[in-house]
Order: sequence, then structure tokens, then C-alpha cells
Amino acid sequence: MYYKEYGNTGLKVSAIGLGTLRYNMDDIRAGRYEACAEIPLYAFEKGINYWDTAPDYCEDKSEIVTGIALSQVDRNKVFVTSKVNLGTLKTDRPTRDDFRRRLELSLSRLKTDYIDFYHMWCMMNMESWQRHMDTLYGFFEEAKREG
Repeated sequence: MYYKEYGNTGLKVSAIGLGTLRYNMDDIRAGRYEACAEIPLYAFEKGINYWDTAPDYCEDKSEIVTGIALSQVDRNKVFVTSKVNLGTLKTDRPTRDDFRRRLELSLSRLKTDYIDFYHMWCMMNMESWQRHMDTLYGFFEEAKREG
């Protein structure tokens, strides 16, 4: 596998990342998450160390599947990314506490105590961007300080 530095972080991530949007939906709907977890485990065996997930992927089960796999490998050898946006909070008036609960739920599902890259995602216009920023001012810096 070819590895490349992620920006100027010094972290070496695989040139090919694993996107976890497309686990087998028959297995997801039947609750066969371990079967789906074979995909990231296989990717890990092949040297893929960058795993991308999100709360809403696979009917909100992708983080669970990815967590099953993550718990079976050396956590220090995998870079996990997840995402958040106002839509993942399922509330009309989101607060920073809602974002905190969403982050903690992602951590729990991923069976880890940290996420390497946590992205704001699916902001489709400047109004959406501003609403996110108004709600989240300081949240990411606070979460990063807490580890």
C-alpha cells in the first residue's frame, strides 16, 4: 500500500481509504453487523488505514459496524473519520450539548475514545454554514482539548 502524509499533520494514511457508506443492506437490515465488519477487517489486512464513516450511513448503522471492526485491530494503526451536521441531531433547535451528545454517541458506536478526523459535513449553502457556526462556536476546540 502507498501511504501519504495527511496535510502537514505528519500522519501517514493509505492512498486508498475505506468508505463505509455501502455495507450490504440485506446484512444491515438483518442485524448481521459482524458480516459487514469483515469488509474493514479485510481492508486493514491489505494496508488500508483510513476508514471514513458517518452517523447516517447504512440507515444509521455504519458507525456500529465500523466499531465492531475497529475493536478487532490495533486502534493506533487506523485513522477513523466521522462527520456531524445539524441534520444528524434530529432536533429543530440544536445546541452545543446536542453536538456533544452526537459526538459521544459516535465514540460509543465506534468503540473508541477518540476520532482522528471529525468533519462538518453536508452544508449546502452559506445560510447552513452560518447556522452551524452560530451553534458550534468553540465546540471543536473544546472537544479537541478534552481529547
